[in-house]
Amino acid sequence: MDQRVSDLESLVNDIPTMVNLRHERMESQLSEFSGRLNLIDRQLNMLTRDVRDLRNGVTRQLVGQDERLKAIEDRLGALEQRFEQRLGAIEQRLEATEQRQDVQFSALSTKLDELLRRLPSS
Repeated sequence: MDQRVSDLESLVNDIPTMVNLRHERMESQLSEFSGRLNLIDRQLNMLTRDVRDLRNGVTRQLVGQDERLKAIEDRLGALEQRFEQRLGAIEQRLEATEQRQDVQFSALSTKLDELLRRLPSS
């Protein structure tokens, strides 16, 4: 009985030490988790900044691209207008040339008919 009481006393005397050891172990684990969470938080903040920078860069690029496309469309519109004007002028010149050729062909045909009439018949 004496031994049992002694063992219980030892056990009761060791309880504060065991509680302190367990408490220190939990604190060290919590510190480790806290450090890991802080690292994740910093990485998440860096990732958020990177995504924001990327979004801003893409937005700037799209705005620049829209400006360039508008400039290209304006230039193409001007080129199309010039092309239509020149094509119209070419069509007018071609019609005038065709009319002159028709007149010349008629005159040539008339002269050829007259020449053939003057030739003696065989």
